[in-house]
Amino acid sequence: MSDEVTVRRIGVGEAASFVDALADVLVDCVEAGASVSFMLPLAREKAVAFWRGVAEGVAHGERALLVATDAPLSAGSRPGDSTGARSKAKHLSFHPMAPSTPADRKLAVKRLVRHGIDAARFAVALLLIAFGGCATTAPPGAWESRLQGDAVVMLGEVHDNAQQHRLRLEVLQRAFAAGWRPAIAMEQFDREHQADIERARRERPDDAQYLIDLASPSGPRTSGGWNWSFYRPFIALALQYNVPLIAANLSNAETTRIVRGGYAAVFEGGSVVALGLDKPVAADVQAAQEHEIDLGHCHALPKALWPRMAQAQFARDAVMADVLREQGRVGVVLLAGNGHVRRDIGVPRWLGIDPRRVFTVGFLERTDDSIPVAAFDAIVRTAVAERSDPCAEFERRAGERQSAGKVTGSQAVDKAAISGRQP
Repeated sequence: MSDEVTVRRIGVGEAASFVDALADVLVDCVEAGASVSFMLPLAREKAVAFWRGVAEGVAHGERALLVATDAPLSAGSRPGDSTGARSKAKHLSFHPMAPSTPADRKLAVKRLVRHGIDAARFAVALLLIAFGGCATTAPPGAWESRLQGDAVVMLGEVHDNAQQHRLRLEVLQRAFAAGWRPAIAMEQFDREHQADIERARRERPDDAQYLIDLASPSGPRTSGGWNWSFYRPFIALALQYNVPLIAANLSNAETTRIVRGGYAAVFEGGSVVALGLDKPVAADVQAAQEHEIDLGHCHALPKALWPRMAQAQFARDAVMADVLREQGRVGVVLLAGNGHVRRDIGVPRWLGIDPRRVFTVGFLERTDDSIPVAAFDAIVRTAVAERSDPCAEFERRAGERQSAGKVTGSQAVDKAAISGRQP
Protein backbone atom coordinates (compact mmCIF):
# COMPACT_ATOMS: atom_id res chain seq x y z
CA MET A 1 0.00 0.00 0.00
CA SER A 2 1.37 3.40 -1.03
CA ASP A 3 2.27 6.04 1.55
CA GLU A 4 0.91 8.73 -0.75
CA VAL A 5 -2.67 9.91 -0.53
CA THR A 6 -4.35 11.51 -3.52
CA VAL A 7 -7.16 14.00 -3.08
CA ARG A 8 -9.20 14.85 -6.11
CA ARG A 9 -12.47 16.54 -6.92
CA ILE A 10 -15.09 14.31 -8.50
CA GLY A 11 -16.22 15.74 -11.82
CA VAL A 12 -19.71 16.95 -12.62
CA GLY A 13 -20.34 14.17 -15.10
CA GLU A 14 -19.11 11.29 -12.91
CA ALA A 15 -20.62 11.98 -9.48
CA ALA A 16 -23.67 9.80 -10.09
CA SER A 17 -21.49 6.75 -10.76
CA PHE A 18 -20.10 6.94 -7.20
CA VAL A 19 -23.49 6.84 -5.45
CA ASP A 20 -23.59 3.10 -4.70
CA ALA A 21 -20.09 2.94 -3.27
CA LEU A 22 -20.53 6.07 -1.19
CA ALA A 23 -23.77 4.64 0.17
CA ASP A 24 -21.77 1.62 1.32
CA VAL A 25 -19.37 4.03 3.04
CA LEU A 26 -22.15 5.63 4.97
CA VAL A 27 -23.81 2.39 6.05
CA ASP A 28 -20.46 0.89 7.04
CA CYS A 29 -19.47 3.87 9.18
CA VAL A 30 -22.82 4.17 10.94
CA GLU A 31 -22.85 0.45 11.69
CA ALA A 32 -19.33 0.82 13.09
CA GLY A 33 -20.60 3.36 15.61
CA ALA A 34 -19.52 6.69 14.10
CA SER A 35 -22.36 9.23 14.15
CA VAL A 36 -21.41 11.07 10.91
CA SER A 37 -24.80 12.85 11.04
CA PHE A 38 -26.87 9.67 10.71
CA MET A 39 -28.36 7.35 13.30
CA LEU A 40 -28.87 3.60 13.53
CA PRO A 41 -30.60 1.82 11.99
CA LEU A 42 -29.62 3.31 8.63
CA ALA A 43 -31.30 1.63 5.67
CA ARG A 44 -29.15 1.42 2.58
CA GLU A 45 -31.94 3.04 0.55
CA LYS A 46 -31.66 6.13 2.74
CA ALA A 47 -27.90 6.21 2.25
CA VAL A 48 -28.35 5.90 -1.51
CA ALA A 49 -30.95 8.68 -1.48
CA PHE A 50 -28.58 10.93 0.46
CA TRP A 51 -25.66 10.44 -1.93
CA ARG A 52 -27.94 10.73 -4.94
CA GLY A 53 -28.91 14.16 -3.64
CA VAL A 54 -25.25 15.07 -3.26
CA ALA A 55 -24.54 13.85 -6.81
CA GLU A 56 -27.38 15.98 -8.14
CA GLY A 57 -25.93 18.97 -6.32
CA VAL A 58 -22.56 18.29 -7.93
CA ALA A 59 -24.24 17.99 -11.34
CA HIS A 60 -25.91 21.37 -10.83
CA GLY A 61 -22.64 22.97 -9.77
CA GLU A 62 -23.92 23.56 -6.23
CA ARG A 63 -21.62 21.19 -4.32
CA ALA A 64 -18.07 19.92 -4.45
CA LEU A 65 -17.29 16.25 -3.76
CA LEU A 66 -13.70 15.43 -2.75
CA VAL A 67 -12.31 11.91 -2.39
CA ALA A 68 -8.99 10.84 -0.82
CA THR A 69 -7.42 7.54 -1.92
CA ASP A 70 -4.08 5.80 -1.72
CA ALA A 71 -4.62 4.01 -5.04
CA PRO A 72 -5.99 4.95 -8.47
CA LEU A 73 -9.74 5.53 -8.32
CA SER A 74 -12.21 4.83 -11.08
CA ALA A 75 -15.93 5.47 -11.13
CA GLY A 76 -18.48 2.69 -11.11
CA SER A 77 -16.58 0.03 -9.18
CA ARG A 78 -17.88 -1.28 -5.88
CA PRO A 79 -16.27 -2.20 -2.59
CA GLY A 80 -14.69 -5.63 -2.78
CA ASP A 81 -13.52 -5.27 -6.39
CA SER A 82 -10.27 -7.06 -7.07
CA THR A 83 -8.27 -3.85 -7.29
CA GLY A 84 -9.17 -2.91 -3.73
CA ALA A 85 -8.86 0.76 -4.62
CA ARG A 86 -12.55 1.38 -4.36
CA SER A 87 -12.75 -0.22 -0.94
CA LYS A 88 -9.99 2.05 0.31
CA ALA A 89 -11.64 5.09 -1.20
CA LYS A 90 -14.98 4.28 0.27
CA HIS A 91 -13.67 4.30 3.82
CA LEU A 92 -12.25 7.76 3.32
CA SER A 93 -15.47 9.23 1.95
CA PHE A 94 -17.40 10.54 4.92
CA HIS A 95 -20.34 12.90 5.10
CA PRO A 96 -18.56 16.23 4.48
CA MET A 97 -20.42 18.07 7.25
CA ALA A 98 -20.11 15.41 9.94
CA PRO A 99 -19.52 16.96 13.38
CA SER A 100 -17.09 14.24 14.39
CA THR A 101 -16.34 13.84 18.07
CA PRO A 102 -13.16 12.24 19.43
CA ALA A 103 -15.16 9.09 20.19
CA ASP A 104 -16.45 8.99 16.61
CA ARG A 105 -12.91 9.35 15.29
CA LYS A 106 -11.66 6.51 17.47
CA LEU A 107 -14.40 4.16 16.31
CA ALA A 108 -13.95 5.13 12.69
CA VAL A 109 -10.16 4.76 12.84
CA LYS A 110 -10.54 1.23 14.21
CA ARG A 111 -12.88 0.44 11.35
CA LEU A 112 -10.51 1.89 8.78
CA VAL A 113 -7.49 0.05 10.19
CA ARG A 114 -9.34 -3.24 9.79
CA HIS A 115 -9.65 -2.36 6.13
CA GLY A 116 -5.98 -1.49 5.76
CA ILE A 117 -6.27 2.29 6.12
CA ASP A 118 -4.04 3.83 8.77
CA ALA A 119 -4.78 6.81 10.99
CA ALA A 120 -2.65 9.20 8.94
CA ARG A 121 -4.77 8.56 5.88
CA PHE A 122 -7.90 8.87 8.00
CA ALA A 123 -6.65 12.30 9.06
CA VAL A 124 -6.86 13.33 5.41
CA ALA A 125 -10.48 12.21 5.40
CA LEU A 126 -11.11 14.34 8.48
CA LEU A 127 -9.67 17.32 6.61
CA LEU A 128 -12.19 16.69 3.87
CA ILE A 129 -14.90 16.57 6.51
CA ALA A 130 -13.69 19.84 8.02
CA PHE A 131 -13.51 21.69 4.72
CA GLY A 132 -16.71 20.27 3.27
CA GLY A 133 -18.57 23.29 4.65
CA CYS A 134 -16.95 25.46 1.97
CA ALA A 135 -19.42 24.12 -0.58
CA THR A 136 -21.86 26.72 -1.88
CA THR A 137 -24.82 24.96 -0.27
CA ALA A 138 -24.88 23.07 2.99
CA PRO A 139 -25.28 19.31 2.60
CA PRO A 140 -28.05 17.67 4.59
CA GLY A 141 -27.23 17.67 8.26
CA ALA A 142 -27.96 15.65 11.32
CA TRP A 143 -31.36 17.28 11.57
CA GLU A 144 -32.72 15.11 8.74
CA SER A 145 -32.92 12.24 11.21
CA ARG A 146 -35.81 14.17 12.79
CA LEU A 147 -37.97 13.54 9.73
CA GLN A 148 -39.67 10.37 10.91
CA GLY A 149 -42.66 9.05 12.85
CA ASP A 150 -45.08 11.62 14.23
CA ALA A 151 -42.69 14.56 13.88
CA VAL A 152 -44.16 17.97 13.09
CA VAL A 153 -41.57 19.48 10.75
CA MET A 154 -41.63 22.98 9.30
CA LEU A 155 -39.43 23.85 6.33
CA GLY A 156 -39.15 27.58 5.69
CA GLU A 157 -38.45 29.37 2.45
CA VAL A 158 -37.85 32.64 0.71
CA HIS A 159 -40.71 32.33 -1.74
CA ASP A 160 -38.81 33.21 -4.93
CA ASN A 161 -35.55 31.36 -4.20
CA ALA A 162 -35.36 28.39 -6.59
CA GLN A 163 -32.31 26.90 -4.89
CA GLN A 164 -34.11 26.69 -1.56
CA HIS A 165 -37.08 24.92 -3.13
CA ARG A 166 -34.76 22.40 -4.76
CA LEU A 167 -32.93 21.71 -1.50
CA ARG A 168 -36.18 21.26 0.42
CA LEU A 169 -37.47 18.89 -2.23
CA GLU A 170 -34.30 16.80 -1.96
CA VAL A 171 -34.73 16.65 1.82
CA LEU A 172 -38.29 15.36 1.49
CA GLN A 173 -37.41 12.92 -1.28
CA ARG A 174 -34.79 11.36 0.97
CA ALA A 175 -37.22 11.20 3.89
CA PHE A 176 -39.91 9.54 1.76
CA ALA A 177 -37.38 7.11 0.28
CA ALA A 178 -36.46 6.16 3.84
CA GLY A 179 -40.09 5.36 4.65
CA TRP A 180 -41.55 8.53 6.20
CA ARG A 181 -45.12 9.22 5.10
CA PRO A 182 -46.17 12.59 6.52
CA ALA A 183 -49.03 14.76 5.39
CA ILE A 184 -47.79 17.76 3.40
CA ALA A 185 -49.36 21.07 4.44
CA MET A 186 -48.79 24.08 2.21
CA GLU A 187 -49.09 27.80 2.83
CA GLN A 188 -49.68 28.21 -0.90
CA PHE A 189 -53.21 26.75 -0.71
CA ASP A 190 -55.98 28.59 1.13
CA ARG A 191 -58.11 26.50 3.47
CA GLU A 192 -61.36 27.03 1.54
CA HIS A 193 -59.79 25.16 -1.39
CA GLN A 194 -59.31 21.85 0.46
CA ALA A 195 -62.40 20.45 -1.27
CA ASP A 196 -60.89 21.40 -4.63
CA ILE A 197 -57.70 19.52 -3.74
CA GLU A 198 -59.71 16.39 -2.91
CA ARG A 199 -61.77 16.72 -6.08
CA ALA A 200 -58.65 17.03 -8.23
CA ARG A 201 -57.17 13.91 -6.60
CA ARG A 202 -60.33 11.93 -7.29
CA GLU A 203 -60.62 13.04 -10.90
CA ARG A 204 -56.93 12.93 -11.89
CA PRO A 205 -54.94 11.24 -9.12
CA ASP A 206 -51.53 11.75 -10.74
CA ASP A 207 -51.96 15.19 -12.28
CA ALA A 208 -50.24 17.87 -10.18
CA GLN A 209 -50.98 20.67 -12.64
CA TYR A 210 -54.69 19.83 -12.69
CA LEU A 211 -54.72 20.10 -8.91
CA ILE A 212 -53.00 23.48 -9.08
CA ASP A 213 -55.50 24.70 -11.68
CA LEU A 214 -58.45 23.73 -9.48
CA ALA A 215 -57.16 24.67 -6.04
CA SER A 216 -54.74 27.58 -6.40
CA PRO A 217 -55.84 30.88 -4.87
CA SER A 218 -57.38 33.56 -7.02
CA GLY A 219 -56.35 37.19 -6.90
CA PRO A 220 -52.96 38.92 -6.62
CA ARG A 221 -51.10 35.93 -5.21
CA THR A 222 -51.72 33.94 -8.40
CA SER A 223 -50.07 36.44 -10.71
CA GLY A 224 -47.62 38.13 -8.38
CA GLY A 225 -46.75 35.77 -5.56
CA TRP A 226 -46.71 32.01 -6.08
CA ASN A 227 -44.48 30.63 -8.79
CA TRP A 228 -46.14 27.23 -9.15
CA SER A 229 -43.16 25.75 -10.98
CA PHE A 230 -41.44 25.83 -7.57
CA TYR A 231 -44.29 24.06 -5.77
CA ARG A 232 -45.46 21.58 -8.40
CA PRO A 233 -42.78 18.98 -7.44
CA PHE A 234 -44.00 18.95 -3.83
CA ILE A 235 -47.56 18.37 -4.99
CA ALA A 236 -46.33 15.59 -7.28
CA LEU A 237 -44.51 14.02 -4.32
CA ALA A 238 -47.74 13.93 -2.30
CA LEU A 239 -49.56 12.35 -5.23
CA GLN A 240 -46.78 9.83 -5.86
CA TYR A 241 -46.85 8.54 -2.28
CA ASN A 242 -50.59 9.09 -1.80
CA VAL A 243 -50.21 11.15 1.38
CA PRO A 244 -52.59 13.91 2.48
CA LEU A 245 -52.07 17.31 0.85
CA ILE A 246 -53.47 20.02 3.08
CA ALA A 247 -54.44 23.62 2.35
CA ALA A 248 -53.02 25.43 5.37
CA ASN A 249 -53.49 29.15 4.83
CA LEU A 250 -56.04 31.88 5.32
CA SER A 251 -56.96 33.65 2.11
CA ASN A 252 -55.99 37.25 1.46
CA ALA A 253 -59.69 38.13 1.59
CA GLU A 254 -59.92 36.74 5.13
CA THR A 255 -56.78 38.49 6.36
CA THR A 256 -58.03 41.75 4.85
CA ARG A 257 -61.24 41.40 6.87
CA ILE A 258 -59.20 40.74 10.04
CA VAL A 259 -57.12 43.87 9.43
CA ARG A 260 -60.30 45.89 9.11
CA GLY A 261 -62.52 44.26 11.71
CA GLY A 262 -60.49 41.99 13.98
CA TYR A 263 -60.82 38.24 14.51
CA ALA A 264 -64.61 38.42 14.78
CA ALA A 265 -64.78 39.45 11.13
CA VAL A 266 -63.67 35.92 10.14
CA PHE A 267 -64.01 33.57 13.14
CA GLU A 268 -66.92 32.74 15.38
CA GLY A 269 -66.29 33.08 19.10
CA GLY A 270 -65.75 29.34 19.59
CA SER A 271 -63.19 29.25 16.80
CA VAL A 272 -61.28 32.17 18.30
CA VAL A 273 -60.96 30.22 21.55
CA ALA A 274 -60.10 26.93 19.82
CA LEU A 275 -57.33 28.62 17.86
CA GLY A 276 -55.95 30.30 20.98
CA LEU A 277 -56.53 33.78 19.56
CA ASP A 278 -58.49 34.84 22.66
CA LYS A 279 -55.35 34.83 24.79
CA PRO A 280 -53.27 38.01 25.14
CA VAL A 281 -50.04 38.07 23.18
CA ALA A 282 -46.84 38.73 25.11
CA ALA A 283 -45.48 42.22 24.57
CA ASP A 284 -42.17 41.01 23.14
CA VAL A 285 -43.93 38.72 20.65
CA GLN A 286 -46.27 41.54 19.60
CA ALA A 287 -43.32 43.90 19.14
CA ALA A 288 -41.35 41.33 17.13
CA GLN A 289 -44.29 40.63 14.84
CA GLU A 290 -44.95 44.31 14.30
CA HIS A 291 -41.27 44.76 13.44
CA GLU A 292 -41.59 42.04 10.80
CA ILE A 293 -44.74 43.70 9.43
CA ASP A 294 -42.93 47.02 9.10
CA LEU A 295 -39.86 45.42 7.51
CA GLY A 296 -41.89 43.19 5.20
CA HIS A 297 -43.87 46.15 3.89
CA CYS A 298 -40.85 48.34 3.24
CA HIS A 299 -41.54 50.78 6.11
CA ALA A 300 -44.46 52.10 4.07
CA LEU A 301 -47.28 51.47 6.56
CA PRO A 302 -48.37 53.88 9.28
CA LYS A 303 -47.45 52.64 12.72
CA ALA A 304 -51.09 52.66 13.78
CA LEU A 305 -51.76 49.84 11.30
CA TRP A 306 -49.06 47.49 12.63
CA PRO A 307 -51.15 45.94 15.45
CA ARG A 308 -54.00 45.09 13.04
CA MET A 309 -51.56 43.64 10.52
CA ALA A 310 -49.96 41.61 13.31
CA GLN A 311 -53.41 40.25 14.17
CA ALA A 312 -53.77 38.98 10.61
CA GLN A 313 -50.39 37.30 10.82
CA PHE A 314 -51.23 35.70 14.18
CA ALA A 315 -54.42 34.38 12.62
CA ARG A 316 -52.51 32.82 9.72
CA ASP A 317 -50.11 31.13 12.10
CA ALA A 318 -52.87 29.91 14.41
CA VAL A 319 -54.79 28.39 11.48
CA MET A 320 -51.66 26.66 10.21
CA ALA A 321 -50.99 25.33 13.71
CA ASP A 322 -54.53 23.96 13.86
CA VAL A 323 -53.94 22.11 10.59
CA LEU A 324 -50.70 20.62 11.91
CA ARG A 325 -52.38 19.45 15.12
CA GLU A 326 -55.06 17.66 13.12
CA GLN A 327 -52.55 15.95 10.81
CA GLY A 328 -49.70 15.44 13.27
CA ARG A 329 -50.74 12.03 14.61
CA VAL A 330 -48.86 10.33 11.77
CA GLY A 331 -46.38 13.11 11.02
CA VAL A 332 -46.74 16.29 8.99
CA VAL A 333 -44.47 18.73 7.20
CA LEU A 334 -45.38 22.37 6.65
CA LEU A 335 -44.00 24.27 3.66
CA ALA A 336 -44.22 27.98 4.43
CA GLY A 337 -42.29 31.22 4.53
CA ASN A 338 -39.53 31.59 7.10
CA GLY A 339 -41.62 34.01 9.13
CA HIS A 340 -44.26 31.35 9.69
CA VAL A 341 -41.88 28.61 10.85
CA ARG A 342 -40.06 30.72 13.46
CA ARG A 343 -40.31 29.21 16.93
CA ASP A 344 -40.46 32.61 18.65
CA ILE A 345 -43.32 34.31 16.79
CA GLY A 346 -44.56 31.85 14.16
CA VAL A 347 -46.67 28.70 13.95
CA PRO A 348 -44.84 26.75 16.71
CA ARG A 349 -45.98 29.10 19.47
CA TRP A 350 -49.63 28.32 18.60
CA LEU A 351 -49.26 24.54 18.42
CA GLY A 352 -49.73 23.49 22.02
CA ILE A 353 -48.15 20.06 21.57
CA ASP A 354 -45.03 18.40 22.98
CA PRO A 355 -42.26 20.69 21.71
CA ARG A 356 -39.94 17.70 21.32
CA ARG A 357 -42.05 16.60 18.36
CA VAL A 358 -41.58 19.93 16.60
CA PHE A 359 -38.62 20.74 14.36
CA THR A 360 -38.20 23.92 12.35
CA VAL A 361 -35.69 24.68 9.61
CA GLY A 362 -35.08 28.16 8.27
CA PHE A 363 -33.88 28.41 4.68
CA LEU A 364 -32.12 31.76 4.66
CA GLU A 365 -30.18 33.67 2.04
CA ARG A 366 -26.57 34.35 2.94
CA THR A 367 -26.98 38.11 3.25
CA ASP A 368 -30.15 37.92 5.36
CA ASP A 369 -29.45 38.90 8.96
CA SER A 370 -32.97 40.16 9.65
CA ILE A 371 -34.09 36.93 11.35
CA PRO A 372 -32.24 35.64 14.42
CA VAL A 373 -30.88 32.16 13.72
CA ALA A 374 -32.02 31.12 17.20
CA ALA A 375 -35.59 31.33 15.90
CA PHE A 376 -35.08 27.95 14.19
CA ASP A 377 -33.84 24.53 15.24
CA ALA A 378 -31.62 24.42 12.15
CA ILE A 379 -30.80 26.72 9.26
CA VAL A 380 -29.68 26.21 5.68
CA ARG A 381 -27.94 29.10 3.96
CA THR A 382 -28.23 29.61 0.20
CA ALA A 383 -27.24 32.11 -2.42
CA VAL A 384 -29.38 35.22 -2.85
CA ALA A 385 -31.97 34.86 -5.61
CA GLU A 386 -31.82 37.37 -8.44
CA ARG A 387 -34.73 39.77 -8.08
CA SER A 388 -35.65 43.38 -8.56
CA ASP A 389 -35.93 45.61 -5.52
CA PRO A 390 -39.11 44.36 -3.80
CA CYS A 391 -39.65 47.68 -2.06
CA ALA A 392 -39.53 49.58 -5.33
CA GLU A 393 -42.10 47.17 -6.76
CA PHE A 394 -44.27 47.54 -3.65
CA GLU A 395 -44.22 51.33 -3.91
CA ARG A 396 -44.98 51.19 -7.64
CA ARG A 397 -48.07 49.00 -7.15
CA ALA A 398 -49.31 51.12 -4.26
CA GLY A 399 -48.92 54.25 -6.38
CA GLU A 400 -50.78 52.69 -9.29
CA ARG A 401 -53.73 51.82 -7.06
CA GLN A 402 -53.97 55.31 -5.65
CA SER A 403 -53.53 56.97 -9.06
CA ALA A 404 -56.29 54.81 -10.52
CA GLY A 405 -58.60 55.93 -7.73
CA LYS A 406 -59.63 52.36 -6.96
CA VAL A 407 -59.34 52.85 -3.22
CA THR A 408 -58.95 55.82 -0.96
CA GLY A 409 -58.06 56.61 2.63
CA SER A 410 -57.76 53.69 5.04
CA GLN A 411 -58.88 51.24 2.34
CA ALA A 412 -55.79 52.10 0.32
CA VAL A 413 -53.57 51.36 3.30
CA ASP A 414 -55.34 48.07 4.02
CA LYS A 415 -55.06 46.82 0.47
CA ALA A 416 -51.44 47.89 0.16
CA ALA A 417 -50.64 46.08 3.40
CA ILE A 418 -52.25 42.80 2.38
CA SER A 419 -50.55 42.75 -1.03
CA GLY A 420 -47.11 43.56 0.32
CA ARG A 421 -44.21 41.16 0.88
CA GLN A 422 -45.24 38.28 3.12
CA PRO A 423 -42.66 36.58 5.36
